[in-house]
Amino acid sequence: MTELGGVPESDLPIKTKSRMTWALSALILVVPLILFGPSRAQGVPPTASDLQTSEQHCTDKQVRAGIACHDVVLPEHAHRGGYGGDWTCDSGYVDVGARCMAFVLPKNSRLTNSGNTWECNDGYVDSGAACTQVNLPVHAHMGWNRGGWECDAGFVTTGTECVALTVPENAAAASTSGGWDCKAGFVRVGTACVALELPQNAVVAGFGRSWRCGEGFTRAGFSCVKMVLPAHGTSSYSGESWYCETGYERRGQTCVLPQRQP
Repeated sequence: MTELGGVPESDLPIKTKSRMTWALSALILVVPLILFGPSRAQGVPPTASDLQTSEQHCTDKQVRAGIACHDVVLPEHAHRGGYGGDWTCDSGYVDVGARCMAFVLPKNSRLTNSGNTWECNDGYVDSGAACTQVNLPVHAHMGWNRGGWECDAGFVTTGTECVALTVPENAAAASTSGGWDCKAGFVRVGTACVALELPQNAVVAGFGRSWRCGEGFTRAGFSCVKMVLPAHGTSSYSGESWYCETGYERRGQTCVLPQRQP
């Protein structure tokens, strides 16, 4: 015999049994509507709208797979990186397929900024799987590429040595190239520095390697001729052109006062 609330059903009043039966029937009808909506409660397949409203929001430790969220399984010594299910090995480890393997640093080396490769310390050069110390010759210093060396100013590389640079007269050792440069006003001719020949009314230009005409003169082959200027005209700094003084405007080959509008 069925019991309701610990009381045998036969002992309950007829009105009480009727009310309880109605309540249970209503509950059976309402629960599916609350949980699944009208369409699901009636056995109708879910629509795109139903799926959209029930779409899950994945966490930063999950990846979306269709309309579901799945946890991203990371190999040991790895962390999330990039988008979706991408991952990156931790510093000091390298990706070898589906796992991260630690690599041993050779002596006198360090990790690069990426943390997945290594480079030799200053004063050492990469010789395959090891870092070999660089032997500096006399009059040399470590180069910008860490593993190489350069001769000091005034010396040039000869094999594995730095020998004194022979500088000709009117020249000076170059600070970067390891060679020598002629001084201003001189040009290099073979192994000598020859004085730059200037025409009359010319000045040295181009870091001392060439010349230009002075102000008020213009170049005509290997000479500088005086410029003929109109009234209120002034030559440019280069001597190749001219312009009008302030308050005047150029009109053809003359400088005139601007016309006032009536």
